[in-house]
This record gives sequence, C-alpha cells and structure tokens, in this order.
Amino acid sequence: LNLGGTFTTAGLGVYQSMGGTINIVGTLDNTGATLGLGASNGSLTLVRGGSIKGGTVVSSGGAQLLAAGGTLDGVTLNADVILPDCQGLGVVNGLVLNGTVTLAGSVQCAASILAFEGTQTLSGNGQVVFAGDNPNNQIQVSGFSGPATLTIGPGITIHGQQSGLIRDYTAGANLIFLGNVEAMNGATITLNGGLRLDGLNRLASQPSGTISISGHLLG
Repeated sequence: LNLGGTFTTAGLGVYQSMGGTINIVGTLDNTGATLGLGASNGSLTLVRGGSIKGGTVVSSGGAQLLAAGGTLDGVTLNADVILPDCQGLGVVNGLVLNGTVTLAGSVQCAASILAFEGTQTLSGNGQVVFAGDNPNNQIQVSGFSGPATLTIGPGITIHGQQSGLIRDYTAGANLIFLGNVEAMNGATITLNGGLRLDGLNRLASQPSGTISISGHLLG
C-alpha cells in the first residue's frame, strides 16, 4: 500500500500492515502530533520521495520505521530506524534522536547513508550504529545551497563493531562533535571534513578499534 499526496497523522486514521508493507511516498504532516508504530498497526516504510514533517515518531512492540529513501523534516524520533542495503535517509531542519538508527549496508551493495542537508543539529539521547559490513556506511553533511555545519549533540553516541564514515559530502561542509564516537572490535570510524572536536565528550577506540581523522581541525 502506497500513501501518496499530502496527509496528516490524524487523517491517516487506523491502519494495520497485516504482514504487508505500507509505504509513505508522499508527505505525512505530523506537525504537533505523535505517529505511533506498534504491534497493533505494524511498521511503516519511508521511501524515496516520501517525507515525514514535524512532530514525534514513537515505536513499540517490535514495530519500526524502515527507511528506503525519503526525508525526515524537523522530526523527534523516539523510535528505531534501520537503513538496509543501498538506502539512504535524508534529514532537514534538525533531528532529535532518542532511538537507534542502524546503518546496515553490506558489501554486496552501495552504502547506507544518513544524510543531513544544510546547517542543523543532531540532538537527543540516541545512537547511530555502524552495523553492516560495508565500510562506506556513513553519516554525511552537505551544503548544496550554501555552507553547512552539522552539530552532533552531547547526548548522541555514534559507534559500532563495523567500520563507517562521518564526513562532509560537499566542499566546505563542517562537523562539530559534542557527543561520543566509539570504534569497537576491529572497526575503523573515519572522521572527514572540517572538524571541531574541542567539545567532544568521548572519542574512544575499544580493543582493536580505530578512530581515523582525515579531515582538518577548525579553529
């Protein structure tokens, strides 16, 4: 089932996946509302061209927000999100993350990408996990319409037992790290771009893990 056009969370009404897939291909206006994903209604899949605007997304009972493209626009995410092979998830106007985003791309396909466009903040008390075996799974910031800076807030932890990148995608894009970055069990997490690390909570490599800095430090 594909949900197109522009519709509100209230207008979505009662739905059940019943073992099938419900795709958001249009714009779900969740402003001032809470989108609940649970055992009674199942997961939703956000696909390329689809977006969720504003409000809060929560999950329980094993339900998830699945990403096969699409954009989160100023959303508070109290839910878990999985980015599988060849898939990306765009973010504009900031993301408050209190759940877990898992980058699960494998070497058989292109990387899984959590992509921030424009100057904004990744805040909250959640985590981003490098879980797939593709070392190019990444968090990226781009500034196609001008300079861009992604600030990673103090409550955010980025970690994994697989390798990954935290990087600029366009020239002049910068990253400010206030949270935690941890590489574990042989993984290498590479930081690339204009980097500011002086407010970083924790930059750690657990046994046999590596943090690689290939960008330039900002003053």
